[in-house]
Amino acid sequence: MTATGDQISDVLVDAIVVALTEELQTNTDKADLAHVAHIQGGKLQSDPVRAGETWGHSIEVHIGDPDTLEDTWVDELAGPDDQYIKFAPQGGLPIAEIGGGFSGLFWWRRGVIDINSFFIGKDYDRDKARQVHNLLRRRVEQVLGDGSGGGFLGLSDSSGKEQVIFFMPVKSRVSESGGPPAQFIWRGKVWWQALVSRT
Repeated sequence: MTATGDQISDVLVDAIVVALTEELQTNTDKADLAHVAHIQGGKLQSDPVRAGETWGHSIEVHIGDPDTLEDTWVDELAGPDDQYIKFAPQGGLPIAEIGGGFSGLFWWRRGVIDINSFFIGKDYDRDKARQVHNLLRRRVEQVLGDGSGGGFLGLSDSSGKEQVIFFMPVKSRVSESGGPPAQFIWRGKVWWQALVSRT
């Protein structure tokens, strides 16, 4: 997969959108209950039911976590004891250069994927709505984790100075709202992070 952009987080969001679109739209039959009609980077600015016209599914890919103002899921420097630094091509610890600039620093770039499923006016009961939404969530997790995140390794920003060396989904959750007779709403979230080296 090739993608470029001015900032590595933008590159990652665009690459995730491409990967999800390929798997959940292009390679998924429209008759599949977990086919997703709308996938985009950033917040959905339109009616989510209409955006997910096929089965009521839409997906948003974000930098950070737009649902919180807390510093709980932000980009940050990888500490010298971070177990994943061993995956870095040059290995070893992050080293800061004196006199400006930096070389060999490792950062965690983080984001989330919001999965929205609106089963409204459809022939679903509560159990079927839950099962279909969790099938979709599993597929999102598989896209992110396929080949240990290998589809995103090597992505770099436009300067070539920041490159992804490790990628993984970290955690996920679902929540339910709505209810009978035919208004079952499920929202899922999958957190991801990418270890990048900066030169």
